[in-house]
Amino acid sequence: MNHEIIEEYGNINFYQVVGEPLTANCDITCYPELGTFGNLIQQLTSHTISNDPQRETIRSNLGGLDYALLTSFKISANLGSVPLATLNFNGAISAGAPLALSSSSSPISTVLTTESISINSGDICAQNIDFNWAVPVTNIPKYEENLNYPTGFFGDPVGTATVSLQGITSFLSNVESISFGVISMNFEDIKVISSGVNLTVGTVGATFNLNFQCSANNVSFN
Repeated sequence: MNHEIIEEYGNINFYQVVGEPLTANCDITCYPELGTFGNLIQQLTSHTISNDPQRETIRSNLGGLDYALLTSFKISANLGSVPLATLNFNGAISAGAPLALSSSSSPISTVLTTESISINSGDICAQNIDFNWAVPVTNIPKYEENLNYPTGFFGDPVGTATVSLQGITSFLSNVESISFGVISMNFEDIKVISSGVNLTVGTVGATFNLNFQCSANNVSFN
């Protein structure tokens, strides 16, 4: 939060005046649960890039945000391990009480191990994936709005979605969809950043790596 210092002639003290809205970030790192995780991410990302965004109320045992929008979403997965996701929200500091959580709030039985990372509906299987979706979120204050509790948060497209894949295959030319664990992604108009294939005598199959990018609104989740 930016403050401007105002000095008064003849007074050794000074005043601090709020120069911009008071905003806060909230990072949530979690193991995605079986159920509607993909649909939840689709809902949150679509709200951020909408011209008329639906803002969220975020609660945790440490505090929360009001009028918040998702500004970034990351998820990583490796074969045989549990995917790890991080969601970052930007909003106003909540005046509500922190959320009380119990040890049974997230049953471990609903968390899945990554058994496969399917590319293009199973044509190719990767061994690991790193995915990052990001759209800047800004606040536009309303006339006579309390700057300590702003409400006008908006996404500022165009954001980006970036994917890094590694695996074993004979050839990888394009990616239209990726699915693993509890989430599926569909892509349009991707731009390859870098790619490579390595085949060594005496090994089974070739190893590949692929890094590509698309605009944030050209990826959907389910």
